[in-house]
Amino acid sequence: MKKLFYTIVLLAGFQFAQGQEVTEILWQYQGSWYYVKDLALNYTTPFPNVAIPLGLVIENTNSENLLEEDTIVGVLYLNDSLLGAVAWVLSTTLEKDSARLFNCGNVTLPAKFVQSGDNELCADIVYVTVNGVMELVETEYCAKFKVTDVTSIADIDNLKDIKIYPNPVRDNLKIGNLNEPTDISVYSITGQLLRTVTSVMGSAEINMSDFSNGLYFVKLQSGTSVRTEKIQVIK
Repeated sequence: MKKLFYTIVLLAGFQFAQGQEVTEILWQYQGSWYYVKDLALNYTTPFPNVAIPLGLVIENTNSENLLEEDTIVGVLYLNDSLLGAVAWVLSTTLEKDSARLFNCGNVTLPAKFVQSGDNELCADIVYVTVNGVMELVETEYCAKFKVTDVTSIADIDNLKDIKIYPNPVRDNLKIGNLNEPTDISVYSITGQLLRTVTSVMGSAEINMSDFSNGLYFVKLQSGTSVRTEKIQVIK
């Protein structure tokens, strides 16, 4: 995704907002924009890591304008696996009830996350600054596209029954139903690795009591199987 990664410090007492929403995910081909929901990729095996120029149409449904120098930060997922963060600093005002296309640049779709057939690309807006004040946002938009002739597939079947709770979490995050040796990693919204345990079976607890309020990502990996979950820390 976009490599405009910002250091995010999410503090207690944030105002929660629902005022910025992704309404479309677009891909660019030969200078024109097309809907990801209409995208069909055809590749012979083995499937490569594919870089696709992406853009997000973001609508400001807040009661206030976003002003020059305000910031929008989001994250991208492919089939529930975290791709990375996207961020923009506005150069012009984004008025309320208006929408704009934000260019993400070339986004790499890792081969291990791609499935043969239907795939789902999702974009979440996680925080904005509104008139210079940071607000946590929880909105999501997903678009499905198709891939054919893929043999390098990330199989998540042996991770689908894993239980991760509580969410939101205050102190200890519990992970159960680990039927295979699993590596567990916790990342910040900017992709910084904060905590990791390896080759866990049965159950595990991750101490998050020293984490600041905000959004984090828990990545589970067992062999080639990968699963990523969003976890909210609220004290």
